[in-house]
Amino acid sequence: MGLLLVATGLLALGTAALVGVFYTVPEFEDFRAPFFWGDPEQREFHPIAEGLFKIDLPWHLTPFHEENLDLFLLKSKGGWCLSDAGGYNTWIHKHATTLVEAVKRTIGNDPLTYVLLTHGHIDHVGALSLLLELYPNMKVVIHEAEGPYMEGHKLYFSVEGRSLQLKALHFLEAVPQKQFQMTKDRMILLEGQEGSLKTIGIPEMTWSFTPGHSPGHVVYKHHSGILLGGDFADVLKVDGRHALKVMCPVTCDLDTAKKSICKIAQDLDYSRIQPYHDSWKTGYTKAELLPLANSYAGCAL
Repeated sequence: MGLLLVATGLLALGTAALVGVFYTVPEFEDFRAPFFWGDPEQREFHPIAEGLFKIDLPWHLTPFHEENLDLFLLKSKGGWCLSDAGGYNTWIHKHATTLVEAVKRTIGNDPLTYVLLTHGHIDHVGALSLLLELYPNMKVVIHEAEGPYMEGHKLYFSVEGRSLQLKALHFLEAVPQKQFQMTKDRMILLEGQEGSLKTIGIPEMTWSFTPGHSPGHVVYKHHSGILLGGDFADVLKVDGRHALKVMCPVTCDLDTAKKSICKIAQDLDYSRIQPYHDSWKTGYTKAELLPLANSYAGCAL
């Protein structure tokens, strides 16, 4: 009986310690959420404009944290395109597999021609390995400034200097330990400040260079007027309220990120912005972006 009590006590202490590790990761503070019991329903892409489809697919980084991920499929004259590629599979949540299955249900037997990446952070490339294998002719479109990171020549961040909780999650394989890498022959690199994707058979989309959140971040504009904004400014739930916020991870240059927000608020023409992380689930307008832009010195509109 004594040994059983000791074993029970040790198990309780171990469980409490593990919960503490998961719950208190400072890098995930913006994404705290109710305990994850599994997806209650099968999620599907749904149309938001002619030829443009959206899926809301939260990625559960731990049982207590989730990122609201909003991904988009485009039916183009040049084939089907996926905008960003979600989170990785972990033992907590098979996010990449869930995304790939939703893509397959939507496009049927058609091939996926392109993945359009806004940038290459881990929550945007999680399903790439599965998709590259499933669709051998598929190409990944990304800005040339992100190329060295995608090829593994540069690291977005190192675990050095990160919290003990995050290091523990790496050890437990709840968060990927290694940065995604792929070969250059499967990439199409965007060059310069802006352009059209009609050169690769996607006349419905243009792109603009918006660095800051990452060195080569871009946004994509659909011909319907919807701007796929990636992470240049996200809608997060802060202190119980939804708010526009610039997430600035290790690779972020905050001053450059602010300039990109000014550029999008001042120079680009669009009807609505659909960010990658959107707790509103509706996107936002230029008018809703202006207060954030106006808060930056030198960006009064």
